[in-house]
Amino acid sequence: MIWLFPGISLEQHWDAVGTDVRDLLQFKLFDDENGLGVVYVVRDMDDDLLRTVRADRGVQLVECNQRVYLV
Repeated sequence: MIWLFPGISLEQHWDAVGTDVRDLLQFKLFDDENGLGVVYVVRDMDDDLLRTVRADRGVQLVECNQRVYLV
């Protein structure tokens, strides 16, 4: 689960990371319209891409190794 700072779009984030992770994207929890920032969940992200995502200054938080269930 990747939390972006408010004002950072997925497109800006993917440009900073240098990778469009749409193929890995499972779902978005929030868009920035609510002022909370974008939160998205991916699957099967390798360690190199995870390091690059964490290095992006637009990323507020990365939570790993948790199962998210939609009810």
